[in-house]
Amino acid sequence: MCCVLKFCMYFDVVLFNKDGEAIKLANKFGFNRLIFKEEFEKLNIIYGNLEIKSIRYNKATILLNPHDLLNKKDNLHYRYSGLNHIICKLAKENDIFIGFSLDKIRDSIELGRVMQNIKLCKKYKNSVCFFTFAKDKFSLRGIHDIMAFCRVLGMDGLMAKNSLLNINILLNKMI
Repeated sequence: MCCVLKFCMYFDVVLFNKDGEAIKLANKFGFNRLIFKEEFEKLNIIYGNLEIKSIRYNKATILLNPHDLLNKKDNLHYRYSGLNHIICKLAKENDIFIGFSLDKIRDSIELGRVMQNIKLCKKYKNSVCFFTFAKDKFSLRGIHDIMAFCRVLGMDGLMAKNSLLNINILLNKMI
């Protein structure tokens, strides 16, 4: 697996301005490139699941953290995770990525919601992206750490790897 990881182009999105030390550190962690906040904001991003019309009419490139912005308490038999089969099907038909970020998984409730969303993404074969959204160079994580965390969330090995590689596809859509 190490040999395969070396030949892929891994990107991460961070929420701070360009920093030479952070770029060097990210290279040591296995990332080929950091995408900084101003470059990432050029994408059409939907935060949460509030704008279903944007998904239906293909006005977005990524649905980011669908579990966020939910103030609902979970039901006994159902978890309010922000995704459902309808949103997953619409996202798949319109080639919209489902994105998750490490900074929005703060407690066990959000962790469970992300795990449920990943199950839905696997079932409906949605393209998934995973970001760290590091706020400074000390919040950066390595490729292997992120992939291991993605595996814990319920992704298989290929899905975890593609969740880091799909950022490149998003950037190509932007051009």
